[in-house]
Amino acid sequence: AQALLMSFTSIQMPKLLGSDWTHLFPPAKAVPQDSPFFGSSGASPQTPVAVFNEFQQALLAFSQQCDAYNAEAPTRCFPECFPMYVMNPKLLETSIAV
Repeated sequence: AQALLMSFTSIQMPKLLGSDWTHLFPPAKAVPQDSPFFGSSGASPQTPVAVFNEFQQALLAFSQQCDAYNAEAPTRCFPECFPMYVMNPKLLETSIAV
């Protein structure tokens, strides 16, 4: 049983950055202006696709910061001379717990 569990959980999962998940979102519906989902400024709420795209842009910016940090790793003194791979969004995979 343990080998079966390992075989199902060890396959590569979709990447957090760069994977398009928008096909999973339900179609956006019109929100009435008297709805509590409207902000205090009266601006209409963002669609799930717009929020996802904004999140992907933020992940990309953080990934670029991680790459810059890793490129400068050899120039730093010990103990800060090691690259940081565990937090880079382009290397992270998504998964669910069963």
